[in-house]
Amino acid sequence: MRKRTAAKKKRVRPKMSRWVPPQEKESMAAELEEFSELFRPLANPKQRAFLTAYVRTIGIRSAMRLSGVERHDHYYWLKNDPRYRETFEEAQRMIADLIEDEVLRRAARGHDTPVVYRGEITGWYKSYSDRLALSVLKAMKPKRYHRLPDDGWPGGPTQINIRVHRPGETLADVDAAPALPDPEEKK
Repeated sequence: MRKRTAAKKKRVRPKMSRWVPPQEKESMAAELEEFSELFRPLANPKQRAFLTAYVRTIGIRSAMRLSGVERHDHYYWLKNDPRYRETFEEAQRMIADLIEDEVLRRAARGHDTPVVYRGEITGWYKSYSDRLALSVLKAMKPKRYHRLPDDGWPGGPTQINIRVHRPGETLADVDAAPALPDPEEKK
């Protein structure tokens, strides 16, 4: 039977609102106001609420939860309301721009990461993503940073022939012996 060990201490997480740096909180409020103004031409307040939540949360499911609109309503509006469809496509372009800006910001300027000690945020530090920066470079300059298999760069399948010399055999004897057939040539 196992020995009982001391009970593990429960990990205390700080409140979510404290994870966001104060400067970003202010910009989030300004963005939300801007998004709601863009969707003002829609007559249906549920459509406006859903699209504002969609742009803010960057997801259909989370926008449903935030706005109280059901999934089938959203798809019904997409199918039958051309103004809603155009506005939703505009919202998707806005999201793409937001994501692109965030990717570039994180890759070039870094992002604030909290330092947590005993469940409390004690400070912040900048962290950068080299992998993200490389992905951005591959997208923006594919000729220079994206390696294709046919460009002479090593990689892909290779073939290796191995011959075993018996004791007393010379190199001439080995070259004169017939090579084993390639298993892929049987086809």
